[in-house]
Amino acid sequence: MSHSDLNPSWQKDSTVVILAGGKASRMRGTKSKAFEIICSKSIIDHQLSTIQDSGIKQVVIVINPVFEKDFCTLKEQYPSLSIRLAMQSEAKGTAHATMQALPFIESSKTIIIAGDTPLITKNILTNALNDLKSCHLTVAVYDNPEGFGRIIRNSEGQIQQIVEQKDCTTEQASVKEANTGILSAATSILKKYCPQISNTNQQKEFYLTDLVHLLVKDGHEIQSNQVTEPWQAKGVNTPQELCDLERAYSSAQCERLIAQGVKIKDAQRFDCRGQLFCGKNVTIDINVIIEGVVHLGDDVSVGASCVLRNCTIEKASIVKPFSIIEDSYVHESAQIGPYAYCRNQTRVGKSSEIGCFVESKQTVIGDGSKAKHLSYLGNLSIGKNVNIGAGVIHCNYDGRQKHTSNIGDYAFIGANTNIVAPLSISANATIAAGSTITKAVPENALAISRARQENKANWKSRQKQSEQCSTPIT
Repeated sequence: MSHSDLNPSWQKDSTVVILAGGKASRMRGTKSKAFEIICSKSIIDHQLSTIQDSGIKQVVIVINPVFEKDFCTLKEQYPSLSIRLAMQSEAKGTAHATMQALPFIESSKTIIIAGDTPLITKNILTNALNDLKSCHLTVAVYDNPEGFGRIIRNSEGQIQQIVEQKDCTTEQASVKEANTGILSAATSILKKYCPQISNTNQQKEFYLTDLVHLLVKDGHEIQSNQVTEPWQAKGVNTPQELCDLERAYSSAQCERLIAQGVKIKDAQRFDCRGQLFCGKNVTIDINVIIEGVVHLGDDVSVGASCVLRNCTIEKASIVKPFSIIEDSYVHESAQIGPYAYCRNQTRVGKSSEIGCFVESKQTVIGDGSKAKHLSYLGNLSIGKNVNIGAGVIHCNYDGRQKHTSNIGDYAFIGANTNIVAPLSISANATIAAGSTITKAVPENALAISRARQENKANWKSRQKQSEQCSTPIT
């Protein structure tokens, strides 16, 4: 078993406690800080998604009762997790908050994390539990002492205590190793020692970190695990810290991608808010935003100011500037954009083209097909080598429900055509420009549906008639 894996029996017998009982006064928002958005998701969504990914099922969230209604919705959003809410009406410190959670913990092992650390990783959680195999308590540490509790060790390197910043002596404040606020312990240890914690400190709060001193005094060994990337355990208390952490995450992803050979035009103008996986020889221009999970194949080129969200783009495809691709799949050698919008399970076939101001939704576009200008393609199945002219609209909504239509291989849809769903346009059919199609079109047929043109000689427009009527009387 690798260190980042977790035995299924430990998953079932573990609980994560999230300390989110603050009022978020420094964030200057109207909701709990847990619902502030970073990297396209709320802080609590990041945490619960990571817990879910780790395989741990039990979660206790310590909250201020004022925000109870907001947190209750999480139980529906994460049905695979057993989420319980513990109330902390008055904030008296992290040990006090943990005490509110203890009656809800049924497992033998507990991880405690702060409610303001959104980017904590699966590895941090699993490592914390794995370290408990040889001790009763572990703390996650990093080299980032600014404002955080210092890890104080003896001459043999054993942890003796954690001293909060405001309580540090000058010597202690010079220590570089800091507490992340992530702690794992046997639940029995928490239940025994938390009630013994006092508030004899400058803040007059009950610090959970005092557990370390109490356990050491009773002869227990404390272990630590190193968090190599500080942003993974960094907390946020203000809008500026929220901004800084998002930039730190994006910069770390950018460095990783560049090291792998991805050609990012300007690292300062690249925003990775999710996970990006790239093949070889990928090029990304400025102001591109990545959200969710995105896969780019070999030789893919992404133009300036594109947004890619939960999508896959296969090799040799080109995404031109100002395009949005979300929840969609683009096959190899396709071209998207500029100013294209592919969403909601769009599938773009091999060597196909989706052009300027074309929107697609729940549509399959066959290999070699083209829709290059000003079209709406929603709930359509388009075959191979189909030409969609400029201004084509699939009228898929009747006011109550959406309908689908099919366009066969090698069909030609003339410019400014309205296709009123549901219907089928068979292979090799041709639709004359300007038509409104309401019935099925057979194979190899030409469909024309438009009013006959009539020209009236010597016609005076209403504007000219108005000008004649307004001639002044002399």
